[in-house]
Amino acid sequence: MPRSSSTSPRSHTARRDNPPAIAWTAPAQAHLIPTALRGMLEEENLMRAPTLTVIQRVTPALFAAHGLTGLLNDVFGGQVPAAIGRVRPDLARMLPPPPPVDFWQGEAGMGRAEGATAQMLGALGVPGRPADPLVATVTPPVFAWFGLGEMLAVVYGGDPMAALRPHCTGWPWWRQERVPAGWWQGSDGPTHARAALHRMLADRGWAGLESFAVARRVDMMVVRTHGLDGLLQTCYAGSPYQALRDLFPDLPPWAMSRVPRSLWTGPTGAATARAALDWLLARKGLRDASATELAERLTVTDFGEAGIQGCFIHAFGSSIYRAILAVRPEMQPWEMTRVPTAFWQRDTDRALARRATRWMLDQLGLPNPLPHRLAAQLTAGVFETWGLMGMLRRVYHSRPWEALADLDPTLQPWQMRHPPTALWQGTSGLDRARSATRWLVAQLGLAGQARIPTDLVQAEDFARYGLGYMLRCCYAGDPVAALTAAGVTVTEPVANSGPISLLRAQVAAQTAAQMTVAAELDHVYQQLYPVLYKTNLDQAGAIAYG
Repeated sequence: MPRSSSTSPRSHTARRDNPPAIAWTAPAQAHLIPTALRGMLEEENLMRAPTLTVIQRVTPALFAAHGLTGLLNDVFGGQVPAAIGRVRPDLARMLPPPPPVDFWQGEAGMGRAEGATAQMLGALGVPGRPADPLVATVTPPVFAWFGLGEMLAVVYGGDPMAALRPHCTGWPWWRQERVPAGWWQGSDGPTHARAALHRMLADRGWAGLESFAVARRVDMMVVRTHGLDGLLQTCYAGSPYQALRDLFPDLPPWAMSRVPRSLWTGPTGAATARAALDWLLARKGLRDASATELAERLTVTDFGEAGIQGCFIHAFGSSIYRAILAVRPEMQPWEMTRVPTAFWQRDTDRALARRATRWMLDQLGLPNPLPHRLAAQLTAGVFETWGLMGMLRRVYHSRPWEALADLDPTLQPWQMRHPPTALWQGTSGLDRARSATRWLVAQLGLAGQARIPTDLVQAEDFARYGLGYMLRCCYAGDPVAALTAAGVTVTEPVANSGPISLLRAQVAAQTAAQMTVAAELDHVYQQLYPVLYKTNLDQAGAIAYG
């Protein structure tokens, strides 16, 4: 009997005849591979069938029915698309290499999944089709054909409907069907609850997101949309956070998009705020940062971007300083990049200002009490470098000497490296000039002398001790006038008698010593300069004590 001319495929019984085994990988059989593949497709009327029809019907089972399992496995590694692409150039699509482990994870993975699904629908020529037929045709094997099987499982929990929803307008969310009484209770209740929650996340395309990203999205409205109100009330006391914590045990409470104020102000509020701040610092790579670095890098915006602005407002009083103080108790308020204007305006209470100045000296490794030769090197620029310019300006009228003399009253303003020119002006300037002259006499070792010959104290002595400008400004450069105004009794130069010779030798020795000190000061300043301006703090102690 002649074979029927019907175009329908042959029966499966006819295909299950055992053909002789063929070594498909042998070079001599290479020419038979396209012939066998083409024959299978022609028998199934698939050589010119639409892409979607081919994908739906050509499976490993079809190869087995035609006795071509060996060909599929040995030549094409079991990959159906690679095999069909050999004879259908329009379907020549090799499976892509496996993506990285986290390719479909997180926010980026969710975006990639939507893009990959759109490309697949475009290749199938089905975008914009009604929802129900689309679900019926684009099944998990279709996703697998395009190498998107893992994507479907990771992002959408294996549900094609969830993957297709972003591409179909007006498609409702999945809702939990009516469940039997006690479904959420008993020993199986938690298992049922977790399964329903996973289904909800998969339907939203959130299955591949990390816990914090899920927590930012899930709220009471989302749970109600999926008909899980009963689940939430029965299993989790109505708390979306407790529900998510059942899926993500390490999820902290501040991960949710909305948290009650009591989280930050209740009995455990301080500990919770500290834990949230530790998490934020770890997120920004600042967990081991110093207090100064935190003051420079931690901002209000960081709290907002991390979703814990409530912590910043209610636990730390909207103060970056208080936040840093919670994790770095050694933090000083003046270490902040910005200090409130009113902070240093209490001129009558200098205790805080003295503490700040002493702190700066401690940071420099300078001794206490501070040697005058080192104090002389501290300029306003040093205070500014260490964040204390506001203090110096408001409490000490921008005068470093006043700040240092507040710690050591024996320090004189003219001992500073750059004393202000206004130091010698007015009535107070003249009083200060007389004090400075008496100080100079003491420095020269002449304080105990009843009478001092005028040739023992010269203008050069005033200059060497930093009083040259004072002498010119107040006494027209006349040392005798300065000595007389200071109450020092002077006499005319006398012959080199024994006592006078000793005095002159003493003054000469003091002068030579002062010249040596001046040279040392220049050397010390050159060494201290990088230390004072935070370039190498390790040098400070060695210079100060050396």
